[in-house]
Amino acid sequence: MKTKLFCLGILAVSMLLGSCKKEEEESRGSVGGSGSGLYGVITTPEGCSFDITYPDGTTETRTGTSLSGWSGGQLLNLNFFRQLSIYDGQDSWFLRFSMPQGTDWESEVLGTHDLYSIPFLLQWSQDMDETIVEFYSPGNDDIEGNSYGTVELVPNIQVAGETYDLWGTVDASFTVYGQTTTVSGVFWAEEID
Repeated sequence: MKTKLFCLGILAVSMLLGSCKKEEEESRGSVGGSGSGLYGVITTPEGCSFDITYPDGTTETRTGTSLSGWSGGQLLNLNFFRQLSIYDGQDSWFLRFSMPQGTDWESEVLGTHDLYSIPFLLQWSQDMDETIVEFYSPGNDDIEGNSYGTVELVPNIQVAGETYDLWGTVDASFTVYGQTTTVSGVFWAEEID
């Protein structure tokens, strides 16, 4: 009787561990744990795949093959910015980090960041004490201004057997006149300056 209970206990534990492992694998379907299987969108050394959901509920998937960075420039009082440019095949998107002087930007841009929901004006950079992160698309007729939400940047990551210098996820919302458009997806680059 003890042997049967022991065997049943081992069987129950192995089934539990097996199901936990399967759930973990499903939740890691893509970097960031969304489970949506985004590995399949990567067919180029650099690019993006964004799902854009408009106020009427329609969703459009855009896939681009161009990501360039890190361009940069000077703000007031020796503060500075670095920016990625992402092209989705139709519009350009900018991910901009405005930082106080002395910031190690290469490590500062990594990790998860909340997006600054209004355009960060040059005059505000005079007394900066923290990094401001913006995501916007100035040429897009359907979206105006900055978004709110989050962006995550991960360096040197393996995706589908390839190593990428940069892998990013974005989950952003743009609200214009009470109408919200969301942008979510990924961007990547095997090599980035």
